[in-house]
Amino acid sequence: MSFHPGRLAKLYYNSGTYASPTWVEIVRVSDVNVNMTKNTGSVTTRESPDQKTVIGSKIFQLTATYHEKIAADSVLDAILTSYMADTPDDTGGKMDMAAMNQDIETSGSTGVRGQFAVTELSRAEPVNDSVTRSVTWEEVDHEESDSVVDVVEFTTS
Repeated sequence: MSFHPGRLAKLYYNSGTYASPTWVEIVRVSDVNVNMTKNTGSVTTRESPDQKTVIGSKIFQLTATYHEKIAADSVLDAILTSYMADTPDDTGGKMDMAAMNQDIETSGSTGVRGQFAVTELSRAEPVNDSVTRSVTWEEVDHEESDSVVDVVEFTTS
């Protein structure tokens, strides 16, 4: 059995349109997590001594550590723009993101794609290591042609 090392996975943002994406790979990241959870509620009735769980809506979140560079950095600029926007609908507030198991141009690569906004952007400045940003992206509302666009798992062809 061979293992798939995380360093071969890819994280992208789209600098084009939703219908005609131009994927920009975010290469200066480490420790990327694609968090897929669901809201839950609990139900307890006299019918059963067991507590039951009610499954609610899905929650999609991406997290990563971004390693800053001193020179001009268009990726960090896009991340900062998303974070600084007051709402996801402000210019640059949303980021069309894809987290893939390999290069997005490779036929058969799989991952998730969706509209996200930066909700955390913490900066760490350790003395003996690189300056990093802890980045969290969370799914936001988005419509294309009057239809809601949700995060989707997809495979490239």
